[in-house]
Amino acid sequence: MHTPEAQSLDFRIACLQECAQRCATINERYYQLGSQQRALAEEVLQHMRNRRDSAPIGDMRRAHGGLFCLQGEAGTGRTCLLQVLKDKPDYEGMPCQTTATTGIAATAYNDGRTLHSLLGLGVQDSDSTPQ
Repeated sequence: MHTPEAQSLDFRIACLQECAQRCATINERYYQLGSQQRALAEEVLQHMRNRRDSAPIGDMRRAHGGLFCLQGEAGTGRTCLLQVLKDKPDYEGMPCQTTATTGIAATAYNDGRTLHSLLGLGVQDSDSTPQ
């Protein structure tokens, strides 16, 4: 039978192992990007880091925020690049949200949503009055 201290240590070890695996997966995805994709990823990530690091302590609204739009032809690696641009900031403590213009497109990403949904811009019936 494990003591509470041993169970706590086992839990912490499991958490560290999970964290290390997640980091390895993120880094693997990052290094699978092409050189142009990696350069773009670094530019966006550096912008996010600068924004976070320059915000006054406690002012999380200024630490987060900013938008970027990723466009490209089919087969150019948008999904792979976007996955890195989602996972790496989350791992570094900079949560971000992946959006798409349609619900179908948003389903291509974990926790993806439409831009309208993120901004709270619902569709109203023509018969209803705004509340």
